[in-house]
Amino acid sequence: MPDDTLLDTPPADPGGVYPVSRNDVYRSVNHDLVTALDLGDDAAVVDLGCGDGMLSRLLLDRHGEGLRIWAVDPDEAMLAGARAALGDRVGVCAGSAETFAGLFPPASCDAVVLANSLHLVADRPALYAGVRRVLRPGGLFGLNTSFYENAHTVANGTLALSAYLEARTLAKRRGIEIPPADPRLAKTLPSAAALAGELRAASLDVICEQERSLVMDVELLQSFVSSPYFAATVFPALDLAVGGALLAEAVEHVAAKRSKPVERAWLTVVARRGR
Repeated sequence: MPDDTLLDTPPADPGGVYPVSRNDVYRSVNHDLVTALDLGDDAAVVDLGCGDGMLSRLLLDRHGEGLRIWAVDPDEAMLAGARAALGDRVGVCAGSAETFAGLFPPASCDAVVLANSLHLVADRPALYAGVRRVLRPGGLFGLNTSFYENAHTVANGTLALSAYLEARTLAKRRGIEIPPADPRLAKTLPSAAALAGELRAASLDVICEQERSLVMDVELLQSFVSSPYFAATVFPALDLAVGGALLAEAVEHVAAKRSKPVERAWLTVVARRGR
């Protein structure tokens, strides 16, 4: 199937799909990861931090039903979304980034993918060790992220802080109590070069590194910040739906006062396990 058809084809079953997964720009950066991996059509793949299964859908669209995918996430609500969207096309199981390797025999997988959630991993060395354990020699680890040092300009960092403070103001007006938290999400990951160094230290050799700058319109910003991935990071003690709604409304208010578009970089990395 030609690559460009991926972005023109809606998910086969919209059930359980979060709004950000339907956004063409967001799907395109994940399509970049699928393309960079360049897997065989019968590969065995772990979709780690699968969320609602969007990346699994893109992989299946590109490679067909011969691809064997296990979608793994620690959140049962996310897994329910993946099951609703994918049915029995993939295996779905609960597991964290740090402990997922215990679900699979050593050297049993051709690829592990981690899309848009590296910033949520508390112990990256444990993740990398698990990835290396389950990969066959020559197997691939693919990840993408927009939460890393210098992924956005100072001006856009100010917008993120303004939206965070606006969301807290909206919550206060509605009697919703939110514990204090640090909204500087980009600080949770180092630079692209430092991430590559972490992978090399784990005996995972970087073979592809791509950085892409995106213009994020209000629709994408709202769907992005209201996703469970984002809301759980910004407001971990708040109901995800409530936190997401507050952030989406706050972005609308703050963005309406800006004349310049919001730009953000997205990093795609593919590393190979040595023999």
